[in-house]
Amino acid sequence: MPFTSTDFHDLLDPDLWVIEQILTLPSDPEPMITHKGGTVHIEITDTVAMPQMQEAVTEYRRRILPVIFIVSQKVYAELFRLVLGQCGGSAGDRQVDVERAITPLASAGLITMFHPFPDAATFQSWWSGRYSYTTLRLARNQVVHSSYIFTGGRLTITDDSGGRLLDWAEAEILSFANEVLRLSKKV
Repeated sequence: MPFTSTDFHDLLDPDLWVIEQILTLPSDPEPMITHKGGTVHIEITDTVAMPQMQEAVTEYRRRILPVIFIVSQKVYAELFRLVLGQCGGSAGDRQVDVERAITPLASAGLITMFHPFPDAATFQSWWSGRYSYTTLRLARNQVVHSSYIFTGGRLTITDDSGGRLLDWAEAEILSFANEVLRLSKKV
């Protein structure tokens, strides 16, 4: 049975919530403006220690960058399961099953529906251009099995033979997470 948008949300809404919460820095609420009669009331909240609170969250987030990568990559992979389902295909539960199902279809140009990707070029860029499904799948496996180096806010992942799979700084990991979250909101 093809993987649907409902399946995507049933499976991943908790992960999407986690990504969104991790990426959000604390901030004061927007000013409240109310009108009573001819009087305008403006309520502004200004937390004195907001910069320190934001720095504390940033520092905490920096420590869990491998986790942010793992959760974001999981969601990233399921975006492709969704595309596969829209094309009438299906795959087993593992990411490698999705890869094995999509690779021949993508190579033959048989993927004709790309949602949530806006078009074929964006799909291709996320599959094997800007990002690489295979590389990110292998990198995630290495992190899950504690085979990575994480120092100074940089996540370096090699395969079992020492070949570099990923070498991302904090900003790259957070950008990936933001992009995955943004695209997932279109599902």
